[in-house]
Formats: sequence, structure tokens, C-alpha cells
Amino acid sequence: SFCRLKNVQWSCSGSEGFRSGNEEEFVCWLAEEYPNVSGAYLDDFFGDPFILKGKTQQEQDENAKIRLAEIEAKLKKAPRPMDLHLVYYTRDLNMDLSVFEKVTMLSLWTWDSEQLVDLEKNFLQMERQFPDKKKMIGIYMFDFEAGHPISLELMEHQCNFALQMLKEGRIDGMIFEANSTMGMQMESEMWLRKWIEENKNTVVPD
Repeated sequence: SFCRLKNVQWSCSGSEGFRSGNEEEFVCWLAEEYPNVSGAYLDDFFGDPFILKGKTQQEQDENAKIRLAEIEAKLKKAPRPMDLHLVYYTRDLNMDLSVFEKVTMLSLWTWDSEQLVDLEKNFLQMERQFPDKKKMIGIYMFDFEAGHPISLELMEHQCNFALQMLKEGRIDGMIFEANSTMGMQMESEMWLRKWIEENKNTVVPD
């Protein structure tokens, strides 16, 4: 079903932070079978309850570095270099930067929609922190923390800012969190459908 896509990144996140440990082997197998498989995607990586329980921030950071290094080493068995793509929430902006040494791509997500007013400031901080890494901006339609759809004002703000960064070549793409929200007929979803239709032919750098 993904054969027509140029680049496909496969999840290595397990379920709610519980990883079996063999996800990377499956990604390597996929990469051998399908030339458009380009990397592994880690969502909620820092939310593993077994990792966080009873540990200091420094211990969490060191543990994350070890786990990312292990994942990156397993991905080297693929027939070509694989991106290691990590979800990067705004709450992660002050983490030890050495944690992300093995990561090749980061996507910035704003969990609390009230913080979207600071999206530009937060992105600029991320850009300064990781000048040489690939970057994307994640777009939510629903505020899972507050339990309501993103306002249309904030939808417009985040989408237009991300598109501008894409046009300037400062990010490599936009991600829309859709698998748990599309089809619910939310006002934010209907707005986004229209926005994508209006902007789908925008010329951006390769």
C-alpha cells in the first residue's frame, strides 16, 4: 500500500513505549524488499514507563543515549543508510543535546495547543540546537491534553508557519497526526483538508 510513496519510515515505537526490541530487524527486512523504505520512526521514545520510573533526569538521558545507540547499530544492517527519526516535543527542548547524537531526523511537536503561540520561538531554539540534522514540524488537529480540537486560529498559525519554513528549506517536511483524528468531522479537520487543497501545489526545495 506504500509502494507509490517516495520515502517510507516505519515505526520502531512498539505500543505506548513498550518495545519488543526486534522492530529494527523488521525495518531492515523491509528496506531489502522495498527501495522506498528510508528509515525508522520513534514516537514517545522518552515516555517508556520502565525507563522513567525512579530515575533522575541524568540517568534517563544516559539510558536514552544507550538505547538510541543500540537502535542505530541494528539499523546499520539495512542495505542502505536508514534515517533514525525521533519525535521531539517542546518539553524536550532543554534535554542534554548529546542524547540525540545518533538521531538523523527530528520532528517538533507541540502537545499543549496553548503553546502554539510560541511555535516560532521553539522551532528557532531547535534549529540552533541541531543545525545539521533533518527537521520536520508536526501538526495536531486535536489537543489530547485538553480534550478538544485545535482552534482554527492556531491551526492556521501552525500550518502557515510550517509551510513557510518548508518553502525556505529550513525543514524537510510537515507531519499531520491523522490516524486517530481524521474522519471525525472536527472543524479543525475540515479546515485542514481545505488548507491542504489550497496549498498542495506549493513549490518547495527538494
